[in-house]
Amino acid sequence: MRDVKLPVPATAFIGRRRPLRTLLDLFERGESLVTVVGAGGIGKTRLSIEAGRRRAERGDTVRFCDLTEAHDEEGFVTAVAHCIGARDASEDEVVTTLRRLRRGLLVLDNFEQLMEQASMVGRWRVECPELRLLVTSRELLRLEGEVVLELGPLELTVPEDEDRPSEALQLWSAARQRMDPSYSVSTDDESALVEIVSRLDGIPLAIELAAARANLMSTQQLRDRLNRRFDVLRGRARDRSARRATMEGALDWSWELLEPWEQTALSQCSVFRGGFSLDGAEATVSLGDDAPPVLDVLQALRDKSLLRRVDDAPGRLTTYATIRDYGARQLRQDEDDAQATERRHGQFYAALGRALVEASLGLQGADALLDLSADLDNFLAVAERAVTRAELDPRELDDALDAMAATDAVFTTRGPTGGNAELLDAVIGACDGLDVSPSKLARALRARGLVTAGRGEIARSRADLERAVALTQDSPGEHGRALLDLSWTYLRERDLPQVEALCGAALEAARSVKDRQLEGMALGALGAPPKERGDDAKAAKLYREALSIHRETGNRWYEGLAHTRLAILHLEHGLIREAREHAQEALTVHREFGIRVAEALMLQCLGGTAHVEGDLEEARDCYAESAELSAQLGDQRLLGTGLGYRAVAELELGDLEAAREHLEEACRTSRLIGEHRHGALFRAYAGAVEALAGSPEEALEHLDRARATLAEHADLKLEASVAVLGALVPVTRAARGDADAREEAERQLKDALAARGTLTSPEKSSADVRIALRIVRHALDALEQASDSENALRVDPSGAWFEPPSGERVDCRRRQALRRILVRLARQRVQQPSVPIAPEALIGAGWPDEKMSAASAQNRLYVTINRLRQLGLAETLQLVEGGYRLDPDVPLALVPE
Repeated sequence: MRDVKLPVPATAFIGRRRPLRTLLDLFERGESLVTVVGAGGIGKTRLSIEAGRRRAERGDTVRFCDLTEAHDEEGFVTAVAHCIGARDASEDEVVTTLRRLRRGLLVLDNFEQLMEQASMVGRWRVECPELRLLVTSRELLRLEGEVVLELGPLELTVPEDEDRPSEALQLWSAARQRMDPSYSVSTDDESALVEIVSRLDGIPLAIELAAARANLMSTQQLRDRLNRRFDVLRGRARDRSARRATMEGALDWSWELLEPWEQTALSQCSVFRGGFSLDGAEATVSLGDDAPPVLDVLQALRDKSLLRRVDDAPGRLTTYATIRDYGARQLRQDEDDAQATERRHGQFYAALGRALVEASLGLQGADALLDLSADLDNFLAVAERAVTRAELDPRELDDALDAMAATDAVFTTRGPTGGNAELLDAVIGACDGLDVSPSKLARALRARGLVTAGRGEIARSRADLERAVALTQDSPGEHGRALLDLSWTYLRERDLPQVEALCGAALEAARSVKDRQLEGMALGALGAPPKERGDDAKAAKLYREALSIHRETGNRWYEGLAHTRLAILHLEHGLIREAREHAQEALTVHREFGIRVAEALMLQCLGGTAHVEGDLEEARDCYAESAELSAQLGDQRLLGTGLGYRAVAELELGDLEAAREHLEEACRTSRLIGEHRHGALFRAYAGAVEALAGSPEEALEHLDRARATLAEHADLKLEASVAVLGALVPVTRAARGDADAREEAERQLKDALAARGTLTSPEKSSADVRIALRIVRHALDALEQASDSENALRVDPSGAWFEPPSGERVDCRRRQALRRILVRLARQRVQQPSVPIAPEALIGAGWPDEKMSAASAQNRLYVTINRLRQLGLAETLQLVEGGYRLDPDVPLALVPE
């Protein structure tokens, strides 16, 4: 399957055969940085998309980054991070993610406003030697190793031996046929058209604009009008780039063909960003009493190709950036009109944001979130404009606060997490000392507080949330929501009495004003303290009450959250069927709403149900998918747990190298955001890896670090899990011949599973404990088999070696696929002795990250199985109905050396 993320062009690719061939050849010969330079509207973007498509067909991973809205280093890095799925918007993380792209091609489109950031591109080229960079820009980047491809106009003439229209005339015809499918170039018009496209310099955008006017006048009239305009253009070119002059001339000409009310509408539409709805246009565009209705004028502009429909979004319009900028210059000719237009734009999107945020918590919530996402750029524009005024206006800042609430709904559900953080800081800072709405400011503080809490900055988060609580004293509903957000910071620190106090106060506030929606939220939040204490019956009761209220009020979003909480709770208790049912319900809601963060959480929960049941491949794949999604969203907390639990599944599958790598990454991520408890669990599993690899001293170091962390950040269930894993150290010593170590392991297990605090039965109350216990018991069983039989098949837990019954040791360290398949067979023999493994599962174990045909995969497996038999497993490795297995009658010792 091709890994490609490219825009879908609205029109066919016309001409450009030579530059396209040249561009593709440059990459084929090994060039790593190619910059396509040329005039605005010359077709650089379209050429880069086609080149990306062709490279994708050859197996490249292609990412396309539109930099139109990026104007500084932060905007540049953020845009690239978003397009490549980096976990956060830092240059280091961008470089790390770029290195992972398989045969990667990164297209950086519209770079000309980012010349100060060109050195970053140069660094990326050096630091990512496998990466190919394709840049489109008005200027070359002037970097070492840069190859420049100058893109000129479309061809205006055709070689004598080719019987076809020129590229410029092909584009003209295609543009005309979009308005009139029956159009074809007549003999009478051909000479005039050749002159027109020549006078337009063969620039694609100019040709399309001219073609859009051809339904208003004859070809000859159009040609005659161009005479005067291009005389002026050549005069301006002396002090401007030829490219800018040509585009301004084409747009000046288009502008003068418009009726006065069309000019007004086009200039006022320049305040929109990223497209707009018809409702937005009617609220923003003001044409005066004598003009036609706004919708009629928009239709006229659409017919003249100055506005275009947004793909896959009926009823939404947009325009080219060049046309928008031209309109903005026209709008600024009358500063009073410009500010009035911007004010109307801000008022409309503030009201729209308020309505959609409220609707997102109702039955039509999924549609509301889609609408919020569609207008994200407009919400951002409202806020950016308000904070950059020379003189701050409290009315505009009120609109900006509403707009930021709308952006928060998008970024918290679809990511990247904290994508609006910088602007949120600016808006909140701009409000200092000004008379803005307290409740709106409180919402912004709550949004910032939750983002910073997610990053582990609890003190800063709490300051914002406490301020939000103070600002909402006179509004019970808003006050209750602020209290719930504040309670989350205390939950992170396990201050359960404070959590209960804050959630209880929120519940009182909800009931005082009969706010059932808030009441359901408060009841759900109140379930966390009893769950943490081990009183899961009380927690389940509160979660079910919350679910009932959310269904009653139509709060589908929070209905999904209630299912999420119940799924996790049931998983802890081993109620796998119930956990899976709630997880599937939750996942349905989260995907319906596009709440990708919650989707990542539920993928981990589903991975947990598979993990507890022993379906380790399914568990690993769910965890991996969750981690990948979390990285794209920038959610470090879920990324850490996704990587960590994936590593636990890999450990059980016997892939100790992968487990070691992912555990270190999980520990590092958890440490960065202050997620100490899960960080301690994964540190203990790092110790388990070393124990199973035969290094008890290193294992003990990891386990001691985990215990020390949990001594400062108590968690009874995780403490029990770490204590269980600690028994692997004496198991390893017993495998080395320590006569007393086996008894010590059993004693440690007994102590680990004893009641501790409010946790009466760790094994029954924690999936983490049960998984850890299974790992240790399998190790003990293997030790038992090793001691009971001299004719056992002995296998190193990492697959580094094996000893056939009564045979010599076979070194497998240089046979990676064989090692993984051997360990998978051995683990299956321990866990389900008589059950074979399907060939597909063994292929996945042996070559987990490779893409190959079914025939190739089967052949590789056949060769590897035969090799294992040749090395000593001919009598032990069986092919039975359903797949392969190790003989269940042959004792197996899966123990470290």
